[in-house]
Amino acid sequence: MSLFQEYRDRVDFVMVYMKEMHPQGTIQDRGSSISLVEGHRTLDDRIDAASILIELDTKYQTFTSDITNPFKVPIVLDNMADHFQTTFAAMPDRVVVMENNRLAFIGHRVEEQVMEGLLITDELRMWFQQRFSLTY
Repeated sequence: MSLFQEYRDRVDFVMVYMKEMHPQGTIQDRGSSISLVEGHRTLDDRIDAASILIELDTKYQTFTSDITNPFKVPIVLDNMADHFQTTFAAMPDRVVVMENNRLAFIGHRVEEQVMEGLLITDELRMWFQQRFSLTY
């Protein structure tokens, strides 16, 4: 069971889409770019890139642009000044949990977790298990 499926009755999940970590043309693999999108110059560019992510999510169908859909994780956008990214040192990926308008948990950056053999969701799952074992 996915983390979202397991905890969606207790947690509001949101994915914040930030600037593209590896814009098209910056990293090559066998002569081809590994990214499908270019760097975002405008908010419309960022919206288009987030839409591509939703389209690519055909296997799990996890993401949506509809913030009222309770069955999928809504994607919202960081602003073009990258306030979310800089506030939480979130580049390239980082899990942040807010509870009662306060920072309750901030995960290690993804590269730190991968070096320990963890997925970015493993650390969050452990935190949820501890947090919700106290209330149920």
